[in-house]
Amino acid sequence: MRAILRIIYSRRAIIITSFLSVFIVTAIITFTSRPTYRATAKIFAEQKIQSRLFALPPSLAGNVEIFLQTQMEMILSNSVGEMTVKQLGLQHGFSPPNAVAKAVADLQARTIVGSRVGPKESPSENIIGRSHIILVSVDASDPHEAALTANTICEKYQGRSEEHTSELQSHSFISYAVFCLKKK
Repeated sequence: MRAILRIIYSRRAIIITSFLSVFIVTAIITFTSRPTYRATAKIFAEQKIQSRLFALPPSLAGNVEIFLQTQMEMILSNSVGEMTVKQLGLQHGFSPPNAVAKAVADLQARTIVGSRVGPKESPSENIIGRSHIILVSVDASDPHEAALTANTICEKYQGRSEEHTSELQSHSFISYAVFCLKKK
């Protein structure tokens, strides 16, 4: 044990220098980095199943995973992204030749879409019946921008979904928008 303490004591300058340099670099990175905020919007998407005389029960008639995957792909689609970018004017920060396409790619990189299964979190979720919960999260350096972007994506998705209801045999509606805004 004394041998280890002698080695540590003889190399104390290296140990202290290493510790201080790591501490200083970490402090610099922490204080110079811009905060990132994440806004999450909740969408209740309901799968409409055509009723037939000899139809399967609702739980067996449609594949829920395929339905949810389709809805999540629609949310991240270029058309929803373009409508969101144009409404919010997000293309102005990019160079002119492909400003909208670059803004859509940036928006898609900052957007996380997923679904939640399991027990309902709030009493308002008890009324949704066979609806499924889709979460749309957007990261931004400004909390208001994150919330506005998440809400706009949901609005544009809802509009696109209503336009294509007959071809998709589904209907979606937004119950409420941002429920969570936190510093990432």
